Amino acid sequence: MLEVALTIKMVCASIPQKMNKATSSVFFAALLAISLIVLAGVSNKLIHGLWMYFKFYSYGGGGYTTLNIAITMITIFLSVAIIVICVVVEVRYKFPRGCSKLSKAVSIANLTIILALSLSPIGRLV
Repeated sequence: MLEVALTIKMVCASIPQKMNKATSSVFFAALLAISLIVLAGVSNKLIHGLWMYFKFYSYGGGGYTTLNIAITMITIFLSVAIIVICVVVEVRYKFPRGCSKLSKAVSIANLTIILALSLSPIGRLV
């Protein structure tokens, strides 16, 4: 856990003190792109898990989707890191950006979905 905190601290320290408009637009667009790519993978697993559950429900138990522990941990770490970076940027620059808010919202959705899948009978960690 200490390693995660140090990594997030290093990432936040690498954010420049002053950003011009072009740099901030590219930075926030990159955060949004990463968030959306992760959302695509997480929502794919959610849809697959729901489909398997309802497909095999009548056979004495619902089906499930498998979740790789390493990929699940990377997804959780990436979502938390994006949320922390968005909050730090909003606090440091004293103005919220729409793209930053959207990235944060998508990352919270990613985190919620992956945790729900991990804790529910729809997903099994392997």
